[in-house]
Amino acid sequence: MSSPLKPLPSRPIASRSAAAVSSVIERKKASAPLDGFVHPANLDNEDDLRRARLQIRFGVVLGLMSIAYAAFFLAIGNRWGGYIIGVSGMFTTMVPWVVRQTGNLNLTGYLYGFGLLVGFTGLCSVDGGITGHAVAWLAAVPLVVLLLVDLRGALTWSVIAFATVVALAVCEIFGYRFPTTYDTEWASAVASVSMVGLVCFLGTLGLIFEQTRREAARRMDFANEQLAAANSDLHSLNRERAEFINIAAHGLRNPLGIVTGYADLLRMQENLSPEQIHRQAGEILTSAGRMTDIISNLLDVQAIEDDRMELESKEFDMTPLITTVVEENRALAVAKQISLSMPAVVDLPSVRGDQGAAHQILENLVSNAIKYTPVGGKVKMSVGHNAEMVVVEVIDDGPGLSQEDQSKLYEKFSRLTPRPTGGEPSSGLGLWITRRLAVSMGGGVFCRSEQGEGSSFGVRLPIYVASSEEAENAMKGPAVSFIPGEPLIGRNPMAASRDDIALSS
Repeated sequence: MSSPLKPLPSRPIASRSAAAVSSVIERKKASAPLDGFVHPANLDNEDDLRRARLQIRFGVVLGLMSIAYAAFFLAIGNRWGGYIIGVSGMFTTMVPWVVRQTGNLNLTGYLYGFGLLVGFTGLCSVDGGITGHAVAWLAAVPLVVLLLVDLRGALTWSVIAFATVVALAVCEIFGYRFPTTYDTEWASAVASVSMVGLVCFLGTLGLIFEQTRREAARRMDFANEQLAAANSDLHSLNRERAEFINIAAHGLRNPLGIVTGYADLLRMQENLSPEQIHRQAGEILTSAGRMTDIISNLLDVQAIEDDRMELESKEFDMTPLITTVVEENRALAVAKQISLSMPAVVDLPSVRGDQGAAHQILENLVSNAIKYTPVGGKVKMSVGHNAEMVVVEVIDDGPGLSQEDQSKLYEKFSRLTPRPTGGEPSSGLGLWITRRLAVSMGGGVFCRSEQGEGSSFGVRLPIYVASSEEAENAMKGPAVSFIPGEPLIGRNPMAASRDDIALSS
């Protein structure tokens, strides 16, 4: 019974963009305890989020200070002062709830302005008017509102505060004396507490403003980093698109020219011998095959990146598959006088995965080995397994790979220093596709190579286990079993060594 394999990884740009958006949202939602009062609509704009946080924290601080001052005034017998501060403090403390319910920061800023202006004006009326200590708090209202609302709102409340202070001054000039509702022996204490409180109030407001500004700056930096990463992804995709077009154009041009040329010859020539027809038709078929391979690779890349490649997960036998791939590539090897040898018959356990994808992987590894092996060289295969994986390795005696080449083996459109020895085309996509297919089936690919000493490319695919009991037994099975005489004798194919430069699992 088959089941779908785990999905192939999606495009880098898509995953990065999704991660960036998700990370920004999470940081906005849960960066501070009081952020529970932030309305969801304020999360979409950085400036709105900053102002919402500032207003919420300001309301909490103002509420705590109102409680302290109301208690102080009631303690010294200034009941009117205590009531006024208590009521105005309760009013402004409710503003964060309005922020949570409406998200209208202009409204809540105006509520703060109204509460502060009414409260401090009322306090001035029971604390000696223009000569009292509360007038300094009233004069600070424009600055406070400027930090809480936009410029237009701040100017509005500045005008109102200015008019209120002027009205108090006019009353004083024309002889009206506002009462002082507490015992004059407390005058020094009231003055001291009032000025110290005003300094603490403005200083705390400044600190809250700076804290929210820094948080906004950090989020902006984070967003800029994500934007730079997304921009880099876009540049990479643009380069890949250009490379895609370049490969399609150059890769298809030569074989298409051959097809066109031989087709034209067939059309123009008369009385062709069967040998001539066979030879020219063979060239046309070979060129058409090259074009098909290029197009297939490009389509596979697109299908993998778009998550449209559906692979099966079922039991199949690797041995006949290896035989088929070797026979399919026999003609290519003979054409280059390359000795292509199969492994000896061995009882391999069944593999879990997609048989078509496994065939494509083996085909890629064998054809690559033939492509980069010089005329008269050798390509041989080795197979084996351990308790978890079946391993197939293709060994050639080509030019080998430098460390730099090995570091970019599985990149799309990679250009390696060794070139195909027979002028065969190379799209730079085969190994990228091979790795993605192997990883999607729960396996991996690897390479061991030294410059001038050939290369060994292999694939690991998971052994099929029919039940949980058999899976447990398989994990306790024999260590390693390989074909005598092949390079993998005594070597655990799952063990990463300094030569396994691209182990994927």
